[in-house]
Amino acid sequence: MRAIDAVERLVSESEVSVAVLGKGRDFMLIHLDGDGELDPIELAEARSRGFSYAGALGITDGQPTVEWSDPHAAFVMVRAALAFAQEMAVAGRLRPKDDSAAWCERLHALEIPRNG
Repeated sequence: MRAIDAVERLVSESEVSVAVLGKGRDFMLIHLDGDGELDPIELAEARSRGFSYAGALGITDGQPTVEWSDPHAAFVMVRAALAFAQEMAVAGRLRPKDDSAAWCERLHALEIPRNG
């Protein structure tokens, strides 16, 4: 039986996921379908630009997740993650871990110690 690697887990558990291919400051986000396959046309374009695989980004339960290929990919992954987060925020896919209304209700319910 083959073990599932971290990227496969990210893709399978995410509502939305992308592969990041890049070089230096340049990158491409390639949206992945449920089986994690890359679009062959986009992959060919990335290779023609000298890009290599840097990692994957996803949204799981409204929270961003990331897996990168190696430490050398960190720079391109940070730039890609910012672009991905902006794209997902515009699309309404990012959600805070806690609903602010529920947080306010819990805050209001706290007892306030008083001197007196």
